[in-house]
Amino acid sequence: MMDAGLVTALGTLGKASSHALDINDLGQVVGWAEDALGRQHAVLWDQGLIIDLGLGVAHGINNQGQ
Repeated sequence: MMDAGLVTALGTLGKASSHALDINDLGQVVGWAEDALGRQHAVLWDQGLIIDLGLGVAHGINNQGQ
């Protein structure tokens, strides 16, 4: 993620890969991250925390965090 020209590492769920797909006005980011077994999980990155939303991919987030 880039913020004011700076790159921020968002983190993963145990493997090397993650990908951000959308960001809202609050700076919440959604996308996917691999777990330790290589499975793709939908995730929300919020205030430095990674929240596992279960298997799949989160494609978008609105300004209410949905």
